[in-house]
Amino acid sequence: MSAEPTPTQSPPPVLPAPPRMPAAVLDAQMDPLVRGLPLRARLTRLWRLANAVVDVRVAALLAFCGGWLVFTQIHCTVGSFERQIRPLLGGWSPYLRPMFGHLYWFWMGPIVLFLVPMGVGWLLLGMRPRELGLQVGNWRNGLKWVFGIYGLFLPVVVAVSFFGAFKNTYPLNHFVGDEAVRYFTGQGGSVWPLLLFEASYGLYFIGWEFFFRGFMGFALFRSLGYYGVFVATVPFAVMHVGKPEPEALGSVVAGIFLGFFALRERSFLYGALLHMLVAWSMDVLAVTHRVLEVNK
Repeated sequence: MSAEPTPTQSPPPVLPAPPRMPAAVLDAQMDPLVRGLPLRARLTRLWRLANAVVDVRVAALLAFCGGWLVFTQIHCTVGSFERQIRPLLGGWSPYLRPMFGHLYWFWMGPIVLFLVPMGVGWLLLGMRPRELGLQVGNWRNGLKWVFGIYGLFLPVVVAVSFFGAFKNTYPLNHFVGDEAVRYFTGQGGSVWPLLLFEASYGLYFIGWEFFFRGFMGFALFRSLGYYGVFVATVPFAVMHVGKPEPEALGSVVAGIFLGFFALRERSFLYGALLHMLVAWSMDVLAVTHRVLEVNK
């Protein structure tokens, strides 16, 4: 009888070699931990060492974006208005009081998502507003793409508008929607809150698109190339958590598309206009569905 073959042992996995450190890191003249080194020299070495290992400007940009988005979610939303500002109003109760939270959120957008990041981009990255996408560029081509893409998106928005979650979500302020429905069904109400809401909503999208497509998109493109579009899409998609599921999942595709679109046109403005048109259409469709249901 032949002996049973002994099982062959597989060779141990070969681990990849650790990355080679830049020569500047291995240079003793760059060591910031040397004893007796003055503080200024220590900080200078630490800065040079960090620049030898990573692109400090990109690291600072990503750190700022993460921290700043957290700050805006804590202090510049409807919820923060209700917690921090509405108690200060006391018994003051004007007609538009129910929409104060959303107006606060929308009007803070241009400040915290546009003006502040633009200043950071100028001071930290040395990028002028034009280099961050604040330019018109080829407006004929830009508008052609905006309305062409909007025409493709509109049937999808119309189809999604029939879902109950959609009709119960938009407009984001229920007082605005209720007033508009009462107005269009002849039960009183007013259309002015809706118009003010939509104008403020559009203003917010200028800051929103600048932050993700202008500030992050163009700044990251300098160091990461087109990969920067995907990096900027991650926080953009996360900011859609809590929206209806189709919209939240679709934000990934939309973020990638808008990022490439901004780079192509060298402007974030056309993405902002497209975003406005889609958002306004969603609100109008939601109100229309409710009006039709009342008039049945």
